[in-house]
Amino acid sequence: ALAHRINNMIGIVPASASEIRRVLSGLEMADADREWIDANLERIQRNGRFILKLSDALFRPFQEPGPSASFDVKRLLNEALQEASLPETVQVIRDYEPEIPQVESSSLLVDVFLELLSNALRAMAEKEQQRLSLRTWVETEESDCWVVVEIGDTGGGIPAEHMEHLWDMFKEGAEGPGFGLWWVRTFIERHGGTITCDSMPDVGTTFTVRLPAHSTEQVPEK
Repeated sequence: ALAHRINNMIGIVPASASEIRRVLSGLEMADADREWIDANLERIQRNGRFILKLSDALFRPFQEPGPSASFDVKRLLNEALQEASLPETVQVIRDYEPEIPQVESSSLLVDVFLELLSNALRAMAEKEQQRLSLRTWVETEESDCWVVVEIGDTGGGIPAEHMEHLWDMFKEGAEGPGFGLWWVRTFIERHGGTITCDSMPDVGTTFTVRLPAHSTEQVPEK
């Protein structure tokens, strides 16, 4: 409800600023006044667009994901790779365990993998060596069975002082309001899983996702 209200209240602001700029363009005024007005209208538009991004990010975890179903994480990883549109400079290494159980989730799980892949691509953008590694395997703990997905990159790494706030909800960055990793962890934990991050500056970053297996006897289709 809050996200919808924000959209309704703020959605008109950038358009209104553009209309004001259009009307004022036909009026004579001092150059200094016009620069001041243009700068403020630009600030209004920029902040309005940013608030709308925040609203979308707030709403995203509560979108109706559809009914839960059994998914093959290897298939979802490959779908996310296709959607990520990897540049030719990126070397992809797949190390998938042949027989692993499926996991019970919603179709938004592919968006989780896409978010992690997109972060990895941004981290490697300026690196000479761009290697993306994807691994899957099974872990058992007493009567529990977990499907593990590991996504690693050879990017610049995450500074130690930033690790403490890696999962924060309000963490603005160069790519937007910074809700991505907060949403990823929220989604995974709601499905009974966990996610961790290991990173070394100038070496790379690895995210490890653990999801409960749908059945210890069920294996994904080949």
